[in-house]
Amino acid sequence: MGTSMLDRATAFDNFGEDEELAIALDRAVRDSKEPDFRHNDFRERRIKAALFTVLQGRFGTADETKSEVERVYNIVVNQGEY
Repeated sequence: MGTSMLDRATAFDNFGEDEELAIALDRAVRDSKEPDFRHNDFRERRIKAALFTVLQGRFGTADETKSEVERVYNIVVNQGEY
């Protein structure tokens, strides 16, 4: 199964070669994003909440999960395809 927006290289480089996680994160972004989400606090929070749902339970604390959400969101913002 191939990834969509978060391509295979991105999955390998940023998600520990976990293609299923990359697909789940991509789906969360695509399902939650709205047009012109960059620099829009409300739309940004919506995406981050979706990312948090996918990442929840993969890290020891909520703060670690939130930190990973920020890292992933920054990857998303820099992906021109979104």
